[in-house]
Amino acid sequence: APVIAALWTLGVRTRQCCQYNELADSAEISFPTASDMTAFVAALFPVGDDQTDELQSRIRDWDVHDPAPSPLRAGWRWVIAPEWTEGGWDFAGLVQFPPLDIPVITDRLRGSLGA
Repeated sequence: APVIAALWTLGVRTRQCCQYNELADSAEISFPTASDMTAFVAALFPVGDDQTDELQSRIRDWDVHDPAPSPLRAGWRWVIAPEWTEGGWDFAGLVQFPPLDIPVITDRLRGSLGA
């Protein structure tokens, strides 16, 4: 709930979300447009590209290979598909991520709010 509340405060629209326990495969958020997905990523990484940021590397590579699998090393999965809206075609999407990333996501979004 804190992640979604922060996204809404930032003006990022969401469709639905699901949070499983920390040992589950993933939590997820769906977005009505590609612009909302982009705004989510921009709020997480307001300074832009930083390849030393472990979270940023995981959002780019959902197939992270690790010799000792860990929920903390799991990559993120992005799904996007075209959808007809009142204004024409757009892309709606879904992101799945490790539930253990939720505290980091929440802190970063709150930082974008200046909280």
